[in-house]
Amino acid sequence: MALQALEEQIREMMQCKICLDDKDTQKQLPCQHTLCLECLNSLKVADSKYKCPLCLRELFVPNGGFESLPDSLFTKQLASIVQQTELARKASEAAETITSADSSAQGKPEGDGTHRPTLKFKPVFDKSEELLGTAEGKRKVYEELVSDWEITEQKMEDKIHSLLEEKVNSLKEKSEAKIAAIKEIIKSKRVTLKEKLEQLHSASSNTKEMVERLKSSTSVSHDHDSELKEASEVLQSLRDVLSSTSESSGKFKAGDSVRLRVDVELLKPSFLEKKLDHLSVGYIHEINSKGDCAVLFPGLSGWVGNTSKLDKSNVAHGLPVLGDLVKVKDSVEEPFFKWGGTKRGDIGTLREIRNRGPNSTREVIVDFPDSSNWKGIFDELETVAPEPLKVGEEVWIHKAVHEPERGWAGVTSNSIGTLISVCGEDVVVRFPECAEWRGLLSEIERVRSIMVGDKVRVLKTVSEPQSGWAGITHQDEGIVKMIKSHPEYGKVAKIDFPNRVGLWSCLLSELELVDRHASGGSRGEVDEGDLRQAMRRHQRMMNELGGQQCESQ
Repeated sequence: MALQALEEQIREMMQCKICLDDKDTQKQLPCQHTLCLECLNSLKVADSKYKCPLCLRELFVPNGGFESLPDSLFTKQLASIVQQTELARKASEAAETITSADSSAQGKPEGDGTHRPTLKFKPVFDKSEELLGTAEGKRKVYEELVSDWEITEQKMEDKIHSLLEEKVNSLKEKSEAKIAAIKEIIKSKRVTLKEKLEQLHSASSNTKEMVERLKSSTSVSHDHDSELKEASEVLQSLRDVLSSTSESSGKFKAGDSVRLRVDVELLKPSFLEKKLDHLSVGYIHEINSKGDCAVLFPGLSGWVGNTSKLDKSNVAHGLPVLGDLVKVKDSVEEPFFKWGGTKRGDIGTLREIRNRGPNSTREVIVDFPDSSNWKGIFDELETVAPEPLKVGEEVWIHKAVHEPERGWAGVTSNSIGTLISVCGEDVVVRFPECAEWRGLLSEIERVRSIMVGDKVRVLKTVSEPQSGWAGITHQDEGIVKMIKSHPEYGKVAKIDFPNRVGLWSCLLSELELVDRHASGGSRGEVDEGDLRQAMRRHQRMMNELGGQQCESQ
């Protein structure tokens, strides 16, 4: 009876949950429920979709129909156990029948031990007992599995809810920070606009009063020179105010400090995920004639887009530019490309910013004292303040200076001179164009070596470049595209000349600067195809200080 009860229990587990018929073969759905093929074929199908009648999850009908769904291994194993149990039960019943018949034929009660015709069925009994033990063991295992899967289902659901809550909290925190940044920007704009309005009102009132006074001045003999001078000053004051209140966005160029433009239409869901807000100040690394540009933002050096999404910033970006002294940030435990031949605390010169990098960043090349071609990530670097300038050093006008306070005096942005005097903020520099150029300490900087992005030409003192002329002359000017270290010749530059197909190679020592401001601390204006390739790479990756004492020589 126990064997029969077990068989009935297993058969109940084998039943199709819809028609309640015993089915040796059932199909397993993607939601892990099992149904017989007849019930599956009776389900309503719309647009190749159907719902599991047990959990109501929407599923796709597989190619080949329901017949192509995998058979339920669990149901098959149960069917095998039922078959074995049924054989054992029948063998046991047959043995009991034979034993009863033998006992009756001898006229003796069953089991008195005097006659045992069932000994020949002992193997059957033993096998039945073995199979029954196996069936009972599997039953317990499957019951435990059912319980385990129910527990796992709940744990998975709880974990997903926990992750969702964590993600929501993270997005909420980021959103609040971004909103705070926008409020601060708009507050600053309001204050600035109010100041401009007050200046305009004051200057306009003064101008109107001046005009009225001139109109009322009717004396012919009166000397009007003082009035004309006053009028000129009032008008100049109004011009200055108008000039300062004009929109100063102008044309964007490489090196400009920029922020994200405050515009509702530019806000996208992906913005919430980025390490960027409207207070973040970066600078344009590359730009083409259409305004497509690559911007180096703090924490997001791989940003690409159009200048229509940007505003110029009056706040300096403070990020490393080509030629700056840099080091790996103290917060970086291990650089992305490892330490290589350098170590923590080493100071080097940022030589190249590449148009690629992992995880929306950009690769850089830095010349360290013990590793002249170290590769890293822009976001891993920070600027190191250079040593104060000393008398006797070669200097030129700082790249950020558009007009020196005391004028150029014939000197150009590429002129190289010798610092001959430093007294507080005042300096005197001996330039080829001006023997005693006077300016401010903040207006000059130490001469650096040639960098990627500089416009160069072959030195006139070079009669034959190491790699030959290949059609290039002393007059040709090109842009440095790459600088590599050669084990025999030292640093080798690859130059892009307009009149030559392909890059021309020469020793770095064979070149002179034509225009270091062609790059403005970045690569400057670039080929539109190159920038489009950079933007495509970005999308794929995404599916976004001076001496204090007077010295002289």
